[in-house]
Amino acid sequence: MMSMRQKCERFLLHMDEISRKSGGQIWLSPDEVGATIECTRHDCLKIVALLEDKKWIVSQAMPEGMVRIRLTLDGHDEAERLTERATWPCWRLWLDKYGRETWVVALSGLVLALVLEFLKRTFWQ
Repeated sequence: MMSMRQKCERFLLHMDEISRKSGGQIWLSPDEVGATIECTRHDCLKIVALLEDKKWIVSQAMPEGMVRIRLTLDGHDEAERLTERATWPCWRLWLDKYGRETWVVALSGLVLALVLEFLKRTFWQ
């Protein structure tokens, strides 16, 4: 079973794929996009709300309770980033998940260990 994050990512990637095939910004039905990734209507509406909160899509209410959506420039950028991330090695995914601060802490610890080792060999022998 897919998590909501995975569903959102697949939904966004599929919208980007459809948009690129059509050659530009087009309005889509969330149900059509969701059907291709096997999401229920309820999940599609939740995904639309989540992606709209992040400003990756814009929705427009239509008569008879229908909704149509399209990707924003930020949405296309995020889809491109997700597509690029699919080819990253495990260590880079870990770094992306935990941020660059992790590297700073790790390098600081390494420098501290080297300084202590230097001091130990120099003065405490």
